[in-house]
Amino acid sequence: MPLIFGIGAVLFGGALTAGGLAVIGDVRGARLITGLLSVLAAALSALGTVLVMVNQPSDTVLAIALTIATMVYGIAAVLLLRPRR
Repeated sequence: MPLIFGIGAVLFGGALTAGGLAVIGDVRGARLITGLLSVLAAALSALGTVLVMVNQPSDTVLAIALTIATMVYGIAAVLLLRPRR
């Protein structure tokens, strides 16, 4: 099971990287897809933050790092999914 999740994490990271490059290259539809991937990353990071804090003993440093990641991906999603001017 960890192997499947590890492969999924690598594919997810590759999709985020490819999405960022597609946005830079101004590929049609890249902003929407990358924005949705950012929403998913923010949701997974927020879930991870909650899981880290619920399990005892809680790891405060990891929870802070996951909270920062949630904010970064959330802001990226908002910027990518806003209507163009």
